[in-house]
Amino acid sequence: MRVPEPTDTGRSHRKLCEKAARYFEADRDTDTPRLEQTPKTIEPGTILYRTDAGVQQTESPSRAVDALLSELTSEIDDEADAVEVYVGTRATAGRLIEAVSRTELFRKTVVRIYVEEQGTYTRYVPPYIDKESRPSRIYTATLQLFIDEFLAETTDRTEAVPLEELYEQFCCWCRNVTATAVPSRPGFGRLLAAEGLETGPRGEDRTRYVLNYTIAPPTTTSTGNEQ
Repeated sequence: MRVPEPTDTGRSHRKLCEKAARYFEADRDTDTPRLEQTPKTIEPGTILYRTDAGVQQTESPSRAVDALLSELTSEIDDEADAVEVYVGTRATAGRLIEAVSRTELFRKTVVRIYVEEQGTYTRYVPPYIDKESRPSRIYTATLQLFIDEFLAETTDRTEAVPLEELYEQFCCWCRNVTATAVPSRPGFGRLLAAEGLETGPRGEDRTRYVLNYTIAPPTTTSTGNEQ
């Protein structure tokens, strides 16, 4: 069997692995903001970028979802290990997480969205994510969404997505959406098999690929100017 050619250069793959390692380090505590590093007063529309050098703070000129999304996708860089967005209502948080989850940002960077409720900020989780459910159900539901958003069928085996790359991106995306733990690598393989996605044998470079699927370019749609 002909092994697919890698879709990224070695340098790009190393960069992705380094970013993933920083991601898991930054996201050990997924539900609680590190208050000792957070300014005492946070206004809705504030975005915090956490890097090795400290915390950078910016404020969107508008609290509208489109403005927040534009700020996020234009300002983020490879030095940011985690991003925290603070909004004023659950409606805004819901529209924002729906919009930003379709971008590449959500697959490669820790993004936490906090909503103000009764004078305090709490981590927002979409209502369709039942955190009381068994992890297997959450993983299955989020994987189905991930496949719909980010995978495309292909008949060209040279475009097949490496399993490790897909796992890293899914873990980041899943934790950003659900604020829960992520499946193990063997568990992820079983989830793929249950969804009908097959993996090929390891090639000479020890890389395993998900057959007949490639990463589709993310799309971003307008969300309107609601606040």
